[in-house]
Amino acid sequence: MFRDGQVLLERDPDAFATRKARAVLDYLDWKPVEDLFVRAGAGEVHGGR
Repeated sequence: MFRDGQVLLERDPDAFATRKARAVLDYLDWKPVEDLFVRAGAGEVHGGR
């Protein structure tokens, strides 16, 4: 269980570590895509067209 990004309750340390690792990997997988969308929204993609 989390609150404000801090762990309040951890019943299964192994499951927690696995979930945390999966969350980091998912974030890193989508980070380049997210950056592209942010740049597109700011008009930086395709020379500002």
